[in-house]
Amino acid sequence: MWIGGIRKVALAVAVWLTASSSAAQSPAAPPPSAAPPPAVDAAEEAEHAAIRQLRALYEQAIRDGTPEKLAPHIASDFRGVMVTGRLVKNVEELQRYWADIQELIGPGGSYTTTLNPELSVILGDIALARGSTDDVVVTGEGREFRFTSLWTATLQK
Repeated sequence: MWIGGIRKVALAVAVWLTASSSAAQSPAAPPPSAAPPPAVDAAEEAEHAAIRQLRALYEQAIRDGTPEKLAPHIASDFRGVMVTGRLVKNVEELQRYWADIQELIGPGGSYTTTLNPELSVILGDIALARGSTDDVVVTGEGREFRFTSLWTATLQK
C-alpha cells in the first residue's frame, strides 16, 4: 500500500501567501474538463484509494500547522519547490518554511487547503499525481485571502 509503505514523496504542494492589497481574492476558475477520466480496474482503484489517504493527511498537516506529520512519507532525497519559489530539501527545511509562513500569517491566523487531485498515473511502484488546491489564509488581523495553486507529486511505494 502507498500509505505507511511510501519511501519517497516529492511534494510540490506549497504554501502561497499573496501580497495583494485586496482583503480577499476569488479563486481562479478550474480549466474545463476535456474528457472523463479513464476507467480503472479494481486493483488499480485500490492503489488510487491508498494514495487518496495521503490527501487527508496533507490537508490535516496544513490545517494543524504540523508539517512534521508528513515526515514518515517524505524521502531522504526529497525536493520541493514552494509556490513562493523557495526550495526545500528535507523535513527540517519544510518545517522552517512552514514556520516562516505562520509568522507572516500572524498569531491567531489560520491556513487551510483542499487538494483537488486529478487521477494519478500509476506505473509499477511509481505514481505521478497532480491537481490544484483551494486555499484560505486568515491573518491574525482577520484579513482573508482565497487562492488556488497547482501541485505535482511523485510517489514511490
